[in-house]
Amino acid sequence: MTALKDSYRAHPKILKLYNDIFYEKKLKATKEDKIDFKNTYKSILSNNDAPVLLIHAEGEDERDKDSPSFYNILEVNIIFDLILKLVCRDQVDPKEIAVLTP
Repeated sequence: MTALKDSYRAHPKILKLYNDIFYEKKLKATKEDKIDFKNTYKSILSNNDAPVLLIHAEGEDERDKDSPSFYNILEVNIIFDLILKLVCRDQVDPKEIAVLTP
């Protein structure tokens, strides 16, 4: 079996999670931690030691009648508000924001 040895994209603090779980701590982070998360994302991050924000949102899954896709308007509104805070309060470039959903 061939395993990944170097990670060129993931932030070291994000990489640590799946490195510990799946790679027996053998995966190396090659990306440097150059961002001061304690100040850059202070308006939304409750844990300033990691560049990850996990949010639980209840709500109803909805679907347009002509679409196979579902959406949750509560989730949309929460993410929209967080992105506004990042862009307006913390002056984060929108190109630097990634939203991952299940």
